[in-house]
Amino acid sequence: MCSDELPVLIAGAGPAGLVAALSLLKNGVKVRVIAKEHEHRLGQRGAGIQPRTLEYYNLLGVLPDVLAHSIPVMRMRMYKLPGELNL
Repeated sequence: MCSDELPVLIAGAGPAGLVAALSLLKNGVKVRVIAKEHEHRLGQRGAGIQPRTLEYYNLLGVLPDVLAHSIPVMRMRMYKLPGELNL
């Protein structure tokens, strides 16, 4: 087997692993993604998408789809009572 036929092994099918796989596939590199868990997790694992991840989604051309299926985060205000410590 020639080295150009070997896929890149990506350990972990989380956001970083999947973006890496998509980036490599888009550039013609074969990949194989493996994950520790045998079943999909139900529910939310992360509270939001970081700006750098949005940049990657834009480069991959999937940002419009991600934004179309996302839910905007509600704005939050915090107030400090007089005499409270600044954290």
